[in-house]
Amino acid sequence: MRQVIQDIIDALKALNGIAPLHEIYNRCPQYSDSYIRNQIQSHSSDSKTYPKFEDLFFSVDGIGNGIWGLRNFILDDKGNSVNDFQERQSAEPVERKLTTYNRILRNTVLANEIKKLIDYRCQLCDIKINLPDNQFYIEAHHIKPLGYPFNGPDVQENILIVCPNCHIKCDYKLIELSLDQIKNNLQKISIKYIDFHNTEYKIKIQS
Repeated sequence: MRQVIQDIIDALKALNGIAPLHEIYNRCPQYSDSYIRNQIQSHSSDSKTYPKFEDLFFSVDGIGNGIWGLRNFILDDKGNSVNDFQERQSAEPVERKLTTYNRILRNTVLANEIKKLIDYRCQLCDIKINLPDNQFYIEAHHIKPLGYPFNGPDVQENILIVCPNCHIKCDYKLIELSLDQIKNNLQKISIKYIDFHNTEYKIKIQS
């Protein structure tokens, strides 16, 4: 099994089998958020993009709500988590091991400054999502991902502010990008990151 899948499984086990994406991200900081989300959806029959890999994960409240669970994960009558029926029947202690990893420290202050600068509007479709108490919801997309295997930089020229729908399209390389289509480009996104995205997009559609 690929290491990233095992790490996601381990994260969900530690979170009692079900967790929102941001908690899974926090336990797997060696990978980019988009890479983790892609791997989960690629191993879930709940996803429209499910390519018949092993069916390991399920969407708790429907695709798009960001809460995922680990299939065949059981809680015993005391609420303790176990991995499968055999572990539940076994009196043997579960093997544990200490691991270390490098964590990517994202510059959330920078992303929030850009969000405010462009008035919390999606820079692709111009939608503005209003929340209660005069709050707004919008996401920061690193055009060249920060995590493995791309190791992109956490700089304003690599950050595109997008709504969840456009974020998915960017993560999965479902669309090409151009500087002309980016609205209110006050952070001055670099063409080299746009070119990186479009190269990945062309590789995807040709494969």
